[in-house]
Amino acid sequence: MYEKVLGKGFYIIDDLDLNEEEFVSLSSKFGKLWTPEDHHNAKENLSGNTVKWSSKSDWIRQSIPWHADNPASKEKSYPLRTFYSVSIPDSDDAKLYFLDTTKAFSLLSDSKKEHLRKCNIIVGDDPHFKRTYGKWEFEEHWEEPFVKIHPILKTENINYGCMALASDAFGLEPDEGYEGTISYNKAILHPDGTKWSDNEISDLFKTFINSVGVYEHKWKEKQFLVMDNSTHLHYKQTTKIVDRERLIWRRTVFQPWQSI
Repeated sequence: MYEKVLGKGFYIIDDLDLNEEEFVSLSSKFGKLWTPEDHHNAKENLSGNTVKWSSKSDWIRQSIPWHADNPASKEKSYPLRTFYSVSIPDSDDAKLYFLDTTKAFSLLSDSKKEHLRKCNIIVGDDPHFKRTYGKWEFEEHWEEPFVKIHPILKTENINYGCMALASDAFGLEPDEGYEGTISYNKAILHPDGTKWSDNEISDLFKTFINSVGVYEHKWKEKQFLVMDNSTHLHYKQTTKIVDRERLIWRRTVFQPWQSI
């Protein structure tokens, strides 16, 4: 089943009637599921067998700019995530966009690729989360190469979690209220150690979007979706319908190379 999503970024099955147990069973076919402790350490608790991604939560109503779901952990980076849409009041609300940054990177000039390979990115989390969740022990910030190599496909891609910033590039500036300091990435560094400007990050994303476009996903009910965070980024728009619940179940799955 993993091969159905490998390198594609996402995999969708429509019109499935699933209860929670059946959703978890289907999710497990893509790999080893995170344990309740794994979910808790990533700042989320299982409610029953699933994480309830509900519009009743203020934070979940927010827009989240281009990012990979990448916990600030060296061992659990870029997991798979599975979703099942239980209640979708309007498919045009809170749309989800995917950007194939793996293909986009491959289309860059040789000189641009070489420059990016020499850049680093600062990875970590924000103490805000520790204050909110209490028991979560987050790692201190560290530097990683800005370009990563997929362990199976051997393709290159940017090593990018999330960073909110002022930008006119599609999907980079949040629609509402997402604080740029509460991000998994703190800065991208040039080879000489200087920090990338917001304009430089914007220009890179504009280049990516112009070269490969974006996939617009409109949720509908009874839809199962697997997201591969290792090859694509995604952008969630603001949830504007708040008088009716938008509910999506979620589980997280280890990548095949993560033997945890």
